[in-house]
Amino acid sequence: MRSRAIFAAACVFLASAARAGPSMTSGNNTIARDAVNGGGTFSSSGSGAGNNQLTGSAAEDVIITTSASGAGAGNNRLRAGWSELQAYPDAVAALYFSSSSVSSGTVQWTTPGYDGGSGALQVGTTYFIRVASYTVPDTFAFATSANVTISTSGTSPGFLATAAMTALLPNTSYYVQIWTRDADANLSAPFRSTYTTLANPPPPGALEFLSVQASSVVVAWAAQFPTGVSSMTCEGYTLLASSNNFGALAPAGAPVFSSTTFSVLASTLAVGAAGAPLDLSNTYYFAVGSLNWAGQANYAALPKLNFQVRQSTGLLHFGAIDPFVALSTISTSSMVVTNIGNWPVTLVLSASTATVPSSPWALSTSSGVDTVALLGVWNAGLAGPAPSSFNTYITTVPRVSQTGAGNNYVGTQNGFQLAPGANITLWFRFFLPTTSSTAGPEVIQLTSVPVYP
Repeated sequence: MRSRAIFAAACVFLASAARAGPSMTSGNNTIARDAVNGGGTFSSSGSGAGNNQLTGSAAEDVIITTSASGAGAGNNRLRAGWSELQAYPDAVAALYFSSSSVSSGTVQWTTPGYDGGSGALQVGTTYFIRVASYTVPDTFAFATSANVTISTSGTSPGFLATAAMTALLPNTSYYVQIWTRDADANLSAPFRSTYTTLANPPPPGALEFLSVQASSVVVAWAAQFPTGVSSMTCEGYTLLASSNNFGALAPAGAPVFSSTTFSVLASTLAVGAAGAPLDLSNTYYFAVGSLNWAGQANYAALPKLNFQVRQSTGLLHFGAIDPFVALSTISTSSMVVTNIGNWPVTLVLSASTATVPSSPWALSTSSGVDTVALLGVWNAGLAGPAPSSFNTYITTVPRVSQTGAGNNYVGTQNGFQLAPGANITLWFRFFLPTTSSTAGPEVIQLTSVPVYP
């Protein structure tokens, strides 16, 4: 920083030098001190003289130019006096890291002043950066350092400067130390910070969905088993799930579900279930990240899980039924359910009365007063199957499709683990109430919901 007290002391020193003793003489030394290059007179002395003294005048120019032969001739310059004592660069401020990867990072800092915190950095000023993976208190391990020199010419205080660090090791803590070096080779006080590279992510192709349940998902990957070298492993894993692709899709603000393990030996994690269940009627996006020493994750994306079915209709049609002819009938049309997601689904069926504004009928497993019965069967074909094919009632209580002859809704097809893109056909058998308090048309609505094996 600029100091008037120091400046005054420098003036007294120079004035005293102008009145000091006899000229310097020597058989080998000649020092030019004329008014053009620094003030005073040419000084020389004979061999053996011991009381030599430079002469000069106070307030004269203290920048002395020199010349040289060969490459770079005329480019040398000496500085002395107030310029070196008074103008001294400050240390950088706000050193931090703006990006990171497994082998590189970008460091940012705020530019200091040429004279403390003021004045633009001059031509010839540079930053000198040391990057090391090892240090001890008050000692920087230069033997394991990478050196970076960056021109700072013309930048004003407060300017945001950046530098890239490359060829680093994964999951390794680095110590970064930076100095400002002015044109006179003066170094500022150092500023030190630490930085940890990301760990290697789980290997591509090793990620898979191990289990998908109604409200949770278990993901498996290839664990990075310890090898004794920290850069070859990680410190744990984090699993994320998001219904809006982590903010890329609407709706904004949708929650991100996560779970974490700090065991490097782990190779599975579950997200969802009790306390924070996933609503798997949505499409979910997943990512698994390896943790580094600083707890930062390096993620590998998994394929999205899209749990979605499309049904051709939700309203059932049975036509007019004459109770004096038959108490039951098979639907005149079927409902086709298609898995339009990317994961096998098992279908759960339920039904309810949907007459507006209300219906006196209720669904049950047998007919009675204002009570009707509805059965369903998965069966291929354009015509309904025989009445004997129906053995599973559809009520307001959801019932899961099964596989194997005689099980829930099983006919020539079944709704168990329906593959992505596949579709199946559902037919219905309906039983009239034994007594009805309404003679008007009644509406029954059926719902199919996917669950996950």
